[in-house]
Amino acid sequence: MALIIPLPSQTIVRLPQPFCPGKAEAIALSAEVLAALRRLVGMVQRLRSPAGGWQSELPPTPENLLPYVTEEAADVLEALRHLPRPVAVESPLPSNPPAFYGLDQLSAQLLWAIVGTAYPIMPLIEGVAGQCRWPATTWCNGMLRLVICLEGHTTELAWQLDLTTLQSAAHLLPADAQLAATEGLLRSILFTRTEIAMGATEPAAQPVAAYLRQLTEQLQRANLALAPFFTGVSGAWLQPSEDWQTGELKLSLGFEFVPEAAEASAGEEPVSPKPLTLSLPTTRLKLADPHLLEHYTQRAIQQPLEPLLRSAAFLSGTNSDNLLLPLVTAAYEAADHIYTPASPQFFLIQPEDLAQLLPRLLWNLTSSDYAVMVLLGGVKAEVLQPLKPWQTGVLRLAPLLEIRGETARQVVDLATQQAPSQAAKLLKPWAIARLSPEQLILAPAAVATLPSWDGATLLGALRQRICAGAPELVPLFEGIAIEQQSRPDEAWQPASLQLHLSLEFFPIS
Repeated sequence: MALIIPLPSQTIVRLPQPFCPGKAEAIALSAEVLAALRRLVGMVQRLRSPAGGWQSELPPTPENLLPYVTEEAADVLEALRHLPRPVAVESPLPSNPPAFYGLDQLSAQLLWAIVGTAYPIMPLIEGVAGQCRWPATTWCNGMLRLVICLEGHTTELAWQLDLTTLQSAAHLLPADAQLAATEGLLRSILFTRTEIAMGATEPAAQPVAAYLRQLTEQLQRANLALAPFFTGVSGAWLQPSEDWQTGELKLSLGFEFVPEAAEASAGEEPVSPKPLTLSLPTTRLKLADPHLLEHYTQRAIQQPLEPLLRSAAFLSGTNSDNLLLPLVTAAYEAADHIYTPASPQFFLIQPEDLAQLLPRLLWNLTSSDYAVMVLLGGVKAEVLQPLKPWQTGVLRLAPLLEIRGETARQVVDLATQQAPSQAAKLLKPWAIARLSPEQLILAPAAVATLPSWDGATLLGALRQRICAGAPELVPLFEGIAIEQQSRPDEAWQPASLQLHLSLEFFPIS
C-alpha cells in the first residue's frame, strides 16, 4: 500500500490536456416540439397528482408511467425528427499541449464544476443537519458534510486533498456507517426515484457507500469533463524542493460527520433534528408578470430534455422505442421544476419563501462562471481609490437582492443571506483594482498578467458572464414584478425584485 503524504497547495500539477468544465449552450426547439413537450409534461403531472386516480400500491415512477403516456412521448419524438441534430461535443485532441495548474487553482476549478452540476450539492458540501449510526451503535445527531478529494497515486506514494479545505481529508465515515440527511432539498440526490414518487418526506437511511455511489454517478452524468477524473487520469506534479512525480489523478467522495455535543436519545430509527433556519422575515413571493412566468415555464420544460438531445443514443439515431423512457424521465423532471416549489433553476414559478429563494439564487450565481465563484469568496487585490494611496486587501463581489414594496424596502446580501454589513466598504465605480492571475482567470486560455480594472468595467464584465452562464438571472438585473405576502392570512401585495452587483474592499492594514 502506498504511503499517504501531505502535499503543499503551492504544488504545480500537469495534465495531458486542459480541464474545460464549461456549460453547454441551450438548444433551440421549435414551437411544435415545445407544444408536444407541454402535453407530455402535463399528462405526467396529472397521472402522478393525488387527483389523477393513480393506483396507490404502484409508485408513479417514469417506468410505470410510460405505458400511459406512450402516445404523447411518441409525438415529441416525431416533432424532434424535424430539428437539426445537435453537434456532438468532441474531446480535445491528444496532440494538445499539456496544461499546468497550481494545485489550489485546479482544486478550485474542480470544485466549481462539481457545485454547478446540481443545487443540492452546494449545501451538502457546506454541511447540513443529519444523523449517523456506526455499526453496532445508536443514531446521533450532528453535522454532515460531503468531502470531495483529489488524489494522486504513484507506485510508492499517494496524497489526498480535500477540495474545500485544501487539507488532507481525515476522519471520513466508513462505508458501512448509516446516514440519514434531513434537509428537504437533498431529496433529489439521496432519494431513489421510487421513494420520491411514493411521497416520502425524509430520506431513508442508507449506508455511506450507497450514497456515495449515487452522488458519483450523478456527477459523472451531469458534467462530462468530470467523468475522467472519477476513473483516473494520468498526470504529474511538482512540489517545492522535490522532483516531478508521475502517476494517476483521481476524484473521490466521502462523508465527514461531526456529532452534536449532546447526543439525541437512543432509538431504533433516526429522529429528525430541527432544521437550520435563517434570521429572515417570513415572506412569500410569487411572480406577477405572466410573460416572465411563461418564459421560466418554457425553460423548465426544455432544460431536462437537452442532455437527452446531446446523448449518443439520440445523435446516432437509435431506435425511437429506446428513447421513450428517457424522454418520460425528462418530462418527470420538468414537472418537478414547474409544479414543485423551490425548483433550483427556475424560481417563483410556484409561490415560495424568501429563505428558500436566497440560497438557490446564490447557487445560480456561483455556478454561472468560475471567476464569479472566486470573487464571491473574496480575492487578494491592490486597489487605488481617489485621494488614497495604493492599498492591498480583499476584494469581494457582493450580490444584493432588493425587494421593494409599496411601503418598505429590504436588501439582502445573497452571499451572507443577511442585510449588508454597515462596516462594508463599497468600491467606487471609478476606483482601480488590480487582481492576481493566480487567483482569478478572467481569460481562461492564458495565464498572463491581468490589466487593471476600474470598478464599473469589472462589474460590467462579471454581469455579462453571469447572464451567459445563468440566463434565468437576466430579468432580475432589470427588475421583475412580484407579489409578496408576510403572513398566510394576509392578502398578496405588489412589489418588485431586483438583483444588484457591487464590490466590497477590505484593506489589510
